Amino acid sequence: MWDTFQFALTFVPLFFVGAGLADAGSSVAGWSCMGLSIAIAFAAYEVPRARRRQQFRASPFAGGDRALTINENGIATTFPNATAQYGWQAFTRYRETELSILLFTSPYSIGVWIPKREMSPQQIDELRHILKARLPVR
Repeated sequence: MWDTFQFALTFVPLFFVGAGLADAGSSVAGWSCMGLSIAIAFAAYEVPRARRRQQFRASPFAGGDRALTINENGIATTFPNATAQYGWQAFTRYRETELSILLFTSPYSIGVWIPKREMSPQQIDELRHILKARLPVR
């Protein structure tokens, strides 16, 4: 929420000030303001994504193989250095993307991320069926 507000406070006014300056004949200042506003917009989008990638790579859970066990009680994830057990009631929803299936433990927090590249098409269909029976789609 704060990111959107901050974006609106910086990008939008700066862009329109730049457009007004360029239109009024001060083209260098106008184009500079517009260019700066576009750089701010790009940074507002890319910096949080880069931080999340960096945090994920630095996590001890990111390295090594992991095994998922899915049954009627929930999902168990086994990492080289830890084990996590989730009951179905721990998940609020799931979302399927082109590359993965994401299980959320709150509106904005991913509890389990399952890459599709590690599963056969039959396993993906079976997992979809299990998730549709247990969790809402969003």
